[in-house]
Amino acid sequence: MAGAKILNNQQPTRLALVVLMAGLLITACGNDVSDSPKIPASAPEGFTFLDLHANSILSDEVQDNLSDELGSAAIETRTVLDLEMHYKGFLKTYFQDLYELNRRLNFEKGLRIRIEHHTIKLIYRYASSFNYAELFFSNFTKKPLLFRIKAKKDGTEIVERFRKKYGTPREIIWQNKEGRSFVWKQNKDELIISLFSDRYGNPRYEIMICHVKNIEALLTAEESKKNQMEKNRALTGESAF
Repeated sequence: MAGAKILNNQQPTRLALVVLMAGLLITACGNDVSDSPKIPASAPEGFTFLDLHANSILSDEVQDNLSDELGSAAIETRTVLDLEMHYKGFLKTYFQDLYELNRRLNFEKGLRIRIEHHTIKLIYRYASSFNYAELFFSNFTKKPLLFRIKAKKDGTEIVERFRKKYGTPREIIWQNKEGRSFVWKQNKDELIISLFSDRYGNPRYEIMICHVKNIEALLTAEESKKNQMEKNRALTGESAF
């Protein structure tokens, strides 16, 4: 009985110690959380469209925000990524760097073929502010690749807005057709707005944002994946016998 009595006397003491240690542990964890450095969000880089920039990541939240601005989207994956614009030969005439990049995207052994890339494509056809918008993202990094927007507003107004934001553009007067384009370039990425008339004489205002560095990263990732798959097939063939 005496031994049992001593044990009962020790239980409150042990319980108090457990509570004290738990309190210290909670306090320590709380201090660690509050004092630990937070991972900063990706810094905005380059040209933006609805707050999307070169370092943005496509997420459910981003898609919800886009839906709020542009309406519902049609979503496609593994799509062709073609940079050509306005008419055949336009890039080769005015944008040699984009022309060469487009060949890497759509040509093989000198021939133009259909090449489906690891992309996510969002298409908006019923936006109140735009006639049409298509946004391409990498399915590896979820970063933007290419934005094409057909605007409803006066193109000269958009040019002035971009001029204030990004500085004086390079102006291109089309040679073979009536039209002109204004070009801004930052760290290889390009923003192009073109003002022209369609075949019925109606004014057209088209904007293209080409995230060149992200496209190059996509091509590198695709090549790496292709090489790994070929290596795996070779190993499978060797192990078959």
